[in-house]
Amino acid sequence: MLVCGSLLLVRSLVISIKYAHFKPENLRRMEKGSKEWNSDDSDTAMMLAGWGNKPRKLEGVLQGCIDHGMGITDVDLSKINFHLYDAEAKFGAGDVEISALSVLSRIITSQFGARFFKHRYFFKLSIVLSCLVSMVGPLTRIYYGFFPFGSCWQATYCTIIFAVFGTIYGILTIFLLFSCSFDFERRLKAAKVLSSLVTLPGLQVDDFMANETSEDDDILVPTDTIYNEAQEHVTTNNPMSDKIKDTLQKSKYIYFDMRNSDNGFAWMLTRRCLRKCGEPYFERCQIFNAFYLLTAAFSVALANSLVWTGNPHTMLGLLLLVVYAIALTTGFLMTAYFAAELQSMVNKDRLNLKRDIFLISRELIDVNTEKAITPKNVDRDHNDKLDWNELDDYEKSLQESKQFMESSDALIDFEEEQHDPVSLLTLRADYMVFNTVIGALLGALFFAYEGYNNNGGGYSEHGRFVPGD
Repeated sequence: MLVCGSLLLVRSLVISIKYAHFKPENLRRMEKGSKEWNSDDSDTAMMLAGWGNKPRKLEGVLQGCIDHGMGITDVDLSKINFHLYDAEAKFGAGDVEISALSVLSRIITSQFGARFFKHRYFFKLSIVLSCLVSMVGPLTRIYYGFFPFGSCWQATYCTIIFAVFGTIYGILTIFLLFSCSFDFERRLKAAKVLSSLVTLPGLQVDDFMANETSEDDDILVPTDTIYNEAQEHVTTNNPMSDKIKDTLQKSKYIYFDMRNSDNGFAWMLTRRCLRKCGEPYFERCQIFNAFYLLTAAFSVALANSLVWTGNPHTMLGLLLLVVYAIALTTGFLMTAYFAAELQSMVNKDRLNLKRDIFLISRELIDVNTEKAITPKNVDRDHNDKLDWNELDDYEKSLQESKQFMESSDALIDFEEEQHDPVSLLTLRADYMVFNTVIGALLGALFFAYEGYNNNGGGYSEHGRFVPGD
């Protein structure tokens, strides 16, 4: 019953965190009662019910996520455009433009629109861990040769109550824990999509345009509608905007060439907005994980205290503490893994930038060599050759792109490596956090095992601790 109460306490503490993230106007609406506040409003503010499970169905969740990202970075992506790559166009920059807001909206809808309860891995693992905690009691009694639900009606009552309510509260509690892992996984997928758009060969059109949550038949968006939505975001004064649909349908990949400075500018601002999308939920994940990890640490510390001091306890209580700590730590480790992967995307993007800078430097050498042997005032009729003026324009374009990439690399280094990296428990999210938590948990469990073997006592046939002489 103590562990069942602990599960309920942790869940209550975690749920109470959401009210600290409510806007003042929302709190005033809640005070006025059901006429001003309904269940959808509550779900929208919840980490699991709204942001994790119904982001598309609740009005304003995903749009609010995008607006928050643009607001905090002070950027209007609707006025910034990407140029689709065209191998037949000069310098690879086609005359078909897509709004950066359209690109960000597509990424947010496809990746952040995924539902937690449709993610079979997290969903099943949450249930398995919750049931494992709840079934420790019956399994321990079977091990000692007793009836699984107790030898008297009082024990049977307590065991059944714990098995039922412990499972319910355990599932709800661990759901919240894994919703944090799920949020980090969605952020990681979104970052990979944006990175793929500027990395050869690009991102497949079907992957970019298709819904991530294809099993949600009630909210599927027809492919034609998606193309039309993309078409609406194309710059209206672009004479080629009517061909965007055909261009996307004929292309196998969507690729934005970073040698075009407009693409580099749009990609950098889109990247900054994407990092800030849903930031209030991201901050809530930090607090959730702190609560869960501290609860796991307290459980392991209490188990060590019982076995080393010889205070009265039962084998069942000891096992519950250990299994409870393992279950909570497992969820935290999942979050730590995806957070470390998300932070590692910074290095991958910087590596891509440095690679492009290197290639542009080589291309500039080739352009200068070509200019040296090209007559200055003679136009060339051959399609495979550029005249001197075109070479000069190309050189200027490459110089601008190179300078912008170097500035972008420096900004990413300062903002995402030094000033505001992905963090967990105020620590930079990397595999050091992951390894430290695993090492601390295993060390504490081995220490408890040593205390179990060396405390000089034993356990009776009923599983109660008996001090040694």
